Amino acid sequence: MSALGLSTLRDLISSLPTGERRLVLLKYADGFDDAEIAQILGMDAEQVTSRIEALEHVLFEQMQTRFEAELGADRALAA
Repeated sequence: MSALGLSTLRDLISSLPTGERRLVLLKYADGFDDAEIAQILGMDAEQVTSRIEALEHVLFEQMQTRFEAELGADRALAA
């Protein structure tokens, strides 16, 4: 992923509500699996898996929207 992509992803993760941000960070920054996260947070492992999958989808959609907006701006400047 490019530096711009990482910066955008960091911004999007930072904008998540605290509980959702914590799930993402436990999974991807700290490297815990879903069962470990469930134990840490006192949740059901299936619920953790479901929430993380939903967050991945949301973050993907937001990244795509941001990149499309940047691409459109770049095209406008080039014209």
